[in-house]
Amino acid sequence: MASASEIYPATRLSLLSRVRTLSDDVAWREFMDIYWDLIYGVARKSGLNHHEAEDLTQEVVLEVARKLKEFRYNRDKGSFRGWLLNLARWRVKDLQRKRNPAAPNSPEPEAGEAAPSLIDLVPSPDSPEWETMFDREYQQNLLALAMSRVRVRVKPTHFQVFDLCEIRHWPRAKVASTLGLNVMNIYLINFRVLAAIKKEVRRLENQTARGLPSANQGDR
Repeated sequence: MASASEIYPATRLSLLSRVRTLSDDVAWREFMDIYWDLIYGVARKSGLNHHEAEDLTQEVVLEVARKLKEFRYNRDKGSFRGWLLNLARWRVKDLQRKRNPAAPNSPEPEAGEAAPSLIDLVPSPDSPEWETMFDREYQQNLLALAMSRVRVRVKPTHFQVFDLCEIRHWPRAKVASTLGLNVMNIYLINFRVLAAIKKEVRRLENQTARGLPSANQGDR
């Protein structure tokens, strides 16, 4: 199956222009679908617990809402996703500094060895690995969202073909035998569902913009 990064096109302005009014419920629902799980997932993978991750996600979304009131498309300022990454990064660092650094369920240290702290066990927000984790989480979240939306639009059997071929990696002949279809139908159905998912990923990606708010960026 093609990775999400292989099917991302250039981004456009539409969604960020719409959510800046704060009154477009459809736009905000789309925005939350794309970004809430992304921010929460990165926070959890940074070692925060459920409540800390939820609080952090709410803080980031509120900050986005506040900044987008001033939104002006400005390609030179950098990408929206990069700005969002920095908002999340700063808040993760703040929480890591405030919380108990001892990691629960961490392995027992060797005799004479200091116990590893939580920050030793997860990527530092300042490291390239943390940024890579953020990008990977974004891609996976967008792909999962696209799959969930396509699933309700296609026949259940057709999505089952996709699931068995692309997620479970069954041989096409086994899928055909299990579902009572011929192998050619399996290839065609899987191709169409995969194409629909790629199209939905492109649509979702096209809802965000390259540009940042042109004033009061919230730089730290």
